[in-house]
Amino acid sequence: MDKLSNNYMKRAKKYSNLPMVRRCKYWTPKIFNKHYYISIGYPIAITNVSLGWKDKYNSPRFEWCPTFAIYFFNWQFIIWWTSPDGDNDKYYEQILWYLYYSKDIKDAKDSWGWVNTKTKESTWNDKYLIKK
Repeated sequence: MDKLSNNYMKRAKKYSNLPMVRRCKYWTPKIFNKHYYISIGYPIAITNVSLGWKDKYNSPRFEWCPTFAIYFFNWQFIIWWTSPDGDNDKYYEQILWYLYYSKDIKDAKDSWGWVNTKTKESTWNDKYLIKK
């Protein structure tokens, strides 16, 4: 096991100088026994970042909003999809609860486990639903 972790550390040091934020596709090929960093896309790039979330204690946790970005030299045009009332955590966690943890909207509302600590009532918000 120790041998594996040492190999990991040796490999990690090779790429320690990569930029933190990348606006392009990149590769690190090994040519003539040396690694090269090759990137395509900068200074013009279009990116689409999907909703960021994780599963923690069998319930969804919101991480970041979905975004669409266009980078053009020093300019950035970004569209953030946020909740109607500004409470992104509750909004996106309810959507994820419906999509991945329940069968229909009634089941999602009944099985929603979050409650307000002061009122002891469910924090499910029906205003987020689209009425037909």
